[in-house]
Order: sequence, then structure tokens, then C-alpha cells
Amino acid sequence: MAAFWKGLGLAVTPERADYGARVLAAGRRDRPRHLTISHNGASRELTLPNLYSSKSDQPPLTVSGDRQGVTVIRFNNSVGDQDTIVAFDKEMSSLPKNGRLVLDLTDTPSGGNTSVARAIMSWFVNRPRSYQVHQLPSEERETGIPRQWIEQVVPRSGKFHRSLPVVRVGRWTGSMGEGIAIGFAAFGAHVEGTRMAQLKGAVYDFPLPSSGLVVKIPAERLYRVNGLPREQFIPSPVRK
Repeated sequence: MAAFWKGLGLAVTPERADYGARVLAAGRRDRPRHLTISHNGASRELTLPNLYSSKSDQPPLTVSGDRQGVTVIRFNNSVGDQDTIVAFDKEMSSLPKNGRLVLDLTDTPSGGNTSVARAIMSWFVNRPRSYQVHQLPSEERETGIPRQWIEQVVPRSGKFHRSLPVVRVGRWTGSMGEGIAIGFAAFGAHVEGTRMAQLKGAVYDFPLPSSGLVVKIPAERLYRVNGLPREQFIPSPVRK
């Protein structure tokens, strides 16, 4: 970690060490990752494909039940996949209208898009509901006029579940996964787990004219409907 931050002239803090470890573990986009893991005097070497070439063979959703009769729907890093809407609608249509439900967002590190997010949340509203606030700082810098708007979830005909789900999150709940979580919190749902990825904005693509490479940079600030920054949201501990 000292070598990672030395080029920027920064000392290692716990937060920077945590970030740096994740960047190094993610590796370069054009080559495999070679990791050596040491623990209690033993070492193990792993070679993993880079995150851009690895393909998941998992379906968009994994559905299971527990002994208390609760249905658990786990999103397999699929909040950006339009097929998730079809799969989620199918599963929700088969549940009792007031059946107890857990939505597991602990594996959504790639984030997603608002179409999938709103499709998921729309099952739990019977009127338009606000779930997230957007702010575009660049417009205020360019024009002097602030721009801010509230995004809403609108019900879909024939698709309504009477009881709110429990929403489960963790450190690999990122971007749109975080947006879904704060949306459900605004609706009054119980959100439990550990701190999320704490990503600080909606990412825009900026193509570089000479190389053609695309740089992804957060360009929108995101807030909860109560005005607090999204990244400051703290879920409740998991209920036993």
C-alpha cells in the first residue's frame, strides 16, 4: 500500500489501504490477475481472469426459501441486464401478494441502470414515489444555475406486491444497487447489512478523441430523498 500511494505523495490511511487493495485485486483490464495469498505461514497462488474477460454462467436471479417461509431473491450482478426485468416479473407473479420477501443486493458490484431498478421497485408502489435525487454540478459551473431533479418510481399495471421486502446489502452493493437500497428505504422498507460501496455519483462516459478510449467519471451527485448524500447511508444490522 505504501508503494501504491507513494506516487501521489500520500500517506497510507485505513481508508486508502482498503481502496488500494481493491484496485490491485481488480487488476489490469488487459491481463489476468496473479495473486499470492498468505495466511498462518501458508501461501496459495491464484491466477484469475480479468474482470472484463470473465463471463458469468449464472442466471440473472437466484431464488430460494427459508424455514420461515420467506422467499429470497438474489441478484447475480444483474441490475444492468434487461433480462432481469423479465425474470423478476416472472418470479414476483408467482408469489402470494403479501408473501414475505428478501431482496439480496450483496452481489451487485457492477451497478446497473435505472430502467431495471425502477422495474424492480415498481412492484412495491401503488402511486408515483420519489426514490433518489440527482444533481448535475457541471451545469451550475457552466451557467451559474443549479440543476437538480427527483427521480420517481411509477407503478406498472397488474404488478403490485402488498408488503415491502427486506433489502439486504453489503460492500459489494454498488452504484445502482445502492440506488435501489435507498429507494426502498424511502418507501419504508427495512434495509440491512453492512456499509455499501459508497460510490459517490452517477457515472458518465467521456470518449478521448485521440485514443478512442472511454473514461468513466462520476458526473452526477446522488442524494436520498431526505437530502442526505447516498454514500452516507448506513443500513441496519442483519436481523437474526
